Order: sequence, then structure tokens, then C-alpha cells
Amino acid sequence: MITFGFDIETTGLDPFQNEIITIQYRRGGENFVWKSWDYGTGTPAETETILGFLDKWQHIPRKLKGGMGDIFVGFNVEKFDLPFLLVRSIRLGIAGRPEWPESELWWNVVGHPSYLDLYQLLGDHLMGFAKWRKCMVGTFGDVTGRQIPELYARGQHHAIEQYVRDELASLEKTYEAVLKEPFYKTLLELRKKAD
Repeated sequence: MITFGFDIETTGLDPFQNEIITIQYRRGGENFVWKSWDYGTGTPAETETILGFLDKWQHIPRKLKGGMGDIFVGFNVEKFDLPFLLVRSIRLGIAGRPEWPESELWWNVVGHPSYLDLYQLLGDHLMGFAKWRKCMVGTFGDVTGRQIPELYARGQHHAIEQYVRDELASLEKTYEAVLKEPFYKTLLELRKKAD
């Protein structure tokens, strides 16, 4: 099975100053979304959002050498989402809890799974995910990621939820489009030769 994401929405780009407001992924055609506003406001809400995600995320089968498990596909997950989640988990005291020792957090979020990061494959320096999505899939949402902090500050949670649904569905469609591209087929052939 393929897991699309995880993906996060935040109040800004600095994990030392800003907060996670949603964490989401898509698996088997179903979206799983944790929203901080479901837990209240401030630090306790962000902590509960992260813990809710981690408690579900840890049960997705990981593909280890020679084994079965999910393929994890994201966009910019290794450059943004992973570091942001780890920094927030450490700052909030989640890492180091009895149920989430640092090694367990690392294993579940960074060490395994292995991510196919479409950012690495498509190159965000050429254009962002929204433009890739428009080019490859033909969709472009009404809201951009840059608008999320403002929408959150104004309490427009429904717009954020729609954005999250659109992004997850678009991530899946973009991945399906990439699979059809000749360059990706060539990469897979090279990988088989390397094995």
C-alpha cells in the first residue's frame, strides 16, 4: 500500500517559533487529519495533535529490506516536514516521554519509513508543488500554503481543511502522473541494476 505524506501545516516556517496546526496523510484512499483546533489552543493543542498523529502513524507497516510494507510518498517531507515535526516534538517534551523515547520517535518518523520525496525528484527550485500539480494533474487549489497561517489566525478552519484534502488528493494524482513519465521508468530500471 502507498501512504501519501505525512504532511504538516504550520503557523510559519520556523519550528523554534511557529507551531504545527495540522498533520495529515492519505492511505488507501482515506485521509487521516489531526487538527490542533480540535484540542483547544496553544501548546496543549499542538502536543495533542502531534501525539494523535504519532499514535496512529506508528502502526503503518514499514517496508524493511526483503519485507512487506507501505511505500511513503511526500513532497518536501525530508527538508521541511520531518525536521519541523522533530524540533516541535523535542521542544514540547514529546520526545523522551516513556511512550515516545527519542529513539522510538526517530525510528517511527525518520529512520523508517523510507520516503519517496517528490521534491527531490521534481525539484522545488524549478517550481513549487502547486505548479507541478497544475502542470501534471491539471488542478490548482483556491488556497495556497502561504495563506494557511492567516486563515488559522482568522479561525477559518474549514478553508484549511479543504486545502488539506486537496493537497492529499493532488499528491496522490501527482505521484500517479510521475509513475507514467519515462524518466521515472528509467530511474526504476537503474535501481534494479544497482540491486
